[in-house]
Amino acid sequence: MKAVTLFIQITIVIFVITITRAAHAQGVAVNTDGSAADGSAMLDVKSDSKGILIPRLTASQRDQISSPATGLMVYQTDATEGFYFYDGTNWLCLNVGDKPTPDTLSDADGDTKIQVEESADEDIIRFDLGGTEKIVFTDKAIEFKNNNSSVIIGEGAANSITGSEGNNVFIGYQSGNKTAYSSTTLNASNNTAIGFQSLFSNTTGNANTAYGSLALYSNTTGKQNTAFGYNAGYSVLSGTGNVFLGYQAGYSETGSNKLYISNSNTSNPLIYGDFDANIVGLNGSVGIGTSSPAASATLELNSSTKGFLPPRMTNVQRDAISSPATGLLVYQTDGTTGLYYYDGFNWSAVDQIADGSETKVTAGTNITVTGSGTTASPYIVNATGATPLAIGDSYQGGIIFWLDATGQHGLIAATADQSTGIQWYNGTYRNTGTTGDGLYAGAMNTAMIVATQLADNQTGNFAAKVCADYSVTVSGVKYGDWYLPSKYELNLLYQQKDVVGGFASSANYWSSTELNSTNAWSQYFGGGSGHLLKDGTYRVRAIRAF
Repeated sequence: MKAVTLFIQITIVIFVITITRAAHAQGVAVNTDGSAADGSAMLDVKSDSKGILIPRLTASQRDQISSPATGLMVYQTDATEGFYFYDGTNWLCLNVGDKPTPDTLSDADGDTKIQVEESADEDIIRFDLGGTEKIVFTDKAIEFKNNNSSVIIGEGAANSITGSEGNNVFIGYQSGNKTAYSSTTLNASNNTAIGFQSLFSNTTGNANTAYGSLALYSNTTGKQNTAFGYNAGYSVLSGTGNVFLGYQAGYSETGSNKLYISNSNTSNPLIYGDFDANIVGLNGSVGIGTSSPAASATLELNSSTKGFLPPRMTNVQRDAISSPATGLLVYQTDGTTGLYYYDGFNWSAVDQIADGSETKVTAGTNITVTGSGTTASPYIVNATGATPLAIGDSYQGGIIFWLDATGQHGLIAATADQSTGIQWYNGTYRNTGTTGDGLYAGAMNTAMIVATQLADNQTGNFAAKVCADYSVTVSGVKYGDWYLPSKYELNLLYQQKDVVGGFASSANYWSSTELNSTNAWSQYFGGGSGHLLKDGTYRVRAIRAF
C-alpha cells in the first residue's frame, strides 16, 4: 500500500512539473481533446458542454477584497447581479447575457449623469448636470428643465447668461451671445432668436423675435422688435416695436416703430410703415383686380362687377380735413352731393360746369381780362406792359418753378442745394407749431422754427436756419428772403425738378411742415412724399416768393 501511495505522489509531481513547464512555454489548455492552448492565450478553456465559473461574491464581499488588481473580475450575486471588473478605481458592471444594460452613466461623484431608468420601466432618458436635471427625452418631446422656461441650443448661445435664462429661446451658433439676465429685474426675457448670431449683441433687450442669420444682430437694449430674414433689422441698437420682413429688410434702420417689407438693404422698401404716425407707404404700383397694373399708374383698379368707393363725408367733415393734398377726392353726402376734389385752393365738384356765376376775375394794373367765365367763354387773363415770365426762367437769384394766374408772381428756387445733409431739429424734439401748408406757408413756418429752436442751442444749425441764412446777389441786388418750403411748395418744386435742376434723384428733401414733435414732412425726389424723424440728415433747397 505504501508503494502505491508513493507511486501516486511521484506521478502527481511529474504531472505538475509538466503542466508548469507547458504553461511557461505556451499557456495552459484545459480541454478533453488534448489540444494545445492558443498561442495568444495564457489560459485556453475549451468545452462544448460546460462553462467557466469565476469567483462568486456578494457586493459586500467584493468590496472587502484588499488592493484589487486592475482588471480583476468577479460575479456579484446580490443587488445588481452580474460580472464586475475593477478599473483601478471603481468596480464596474459588465451586465452581459440576459441581464439589463447599465441604466446610468455618471461621473465619479454621480452628480452629472445620464439615466434611462430613474423609475421602473419609465422609458425616459434624463440628463443631469451638477446635480440638476437639465434635459429629458420623452416619447412626445425634448424637455429643457430648470432653465426658467428657456431653451438654449448652439455653441456660444446665450454665452453671457450666468443665472436663470428668463423664458428665452436661443437656437444657433452664438445666438443671444451677450444676453444678460437677472432674476431680480425684468430684462433679457421672452426673447426668441433662431439662426447664426441672431440677437448676438443683445444685453437687456426683451420680447424680441429674430429668425435668420444675423437678424437683429446689433440690438442691445431694444425690445419688442420682430425680424424675419438674413440681416433683417441688423443695425437696430435700442429701437423698439420695429417689424422687418425679408432679406436685409431694414438693415440700416436705427429708430423705433417702423415697418420694412423688402428683399434688399434699401431705405425705400416695397412696403414702409410708421406705427407712431399710423402710416403705410407703398413704393411701387398697386393692382387690385389685376396682377399687372399699368406702368404709368400708381394704383389700378380692375373689375367688371364692382366700383371704387371713395371716403364719404359731410361738407363740414370735408372742410375739416387738415392741409388737404391737391387732387384729394371725397364724396360729399349732404348739400350738393357728389364727388369733390381739392384743387390746391378750394373744393370743387368733379362734374361742376362753369356757368358764369363763379367768383369774377377782374382786371388790374397791367392786367386785362376777357371772357365771362363760362364754359363757352372762359376767362383769358393777359399781362400788359410787363415782361412775360415762364417756369424755368432765371429770375431774382434763382429759377422760377411756379407762377400764379397773373404770370407775374410766383415762387423761385435756389439754383443748388443749401445742404446735402442736415437735421430738421436743433438737438431737441419739440412741437414748433409749424403745421402750416400751402402756398407761401413756408415763410411763416421757417420764421417760427428758427425762433423756437434757437432757444435749444444758440450756436446750432438746422434745415430752416440754413435757408433763412441764405442770400444771393444778382446785378447788385441782394435777395435774402429765402425760406424752407412748406410741404405743398416742396411738392410743386418736385414737379419741376427737371426744369430747375441740380437735385439728387434718390434723396429726401426737408419741408418746413411739421407732423408732430418727432417727425416732419419730406419729399423723396425719387418719387413720393412722407415724413421722417427730425434727427435725420437730409437735403435742403431754399425758395422765395416774388
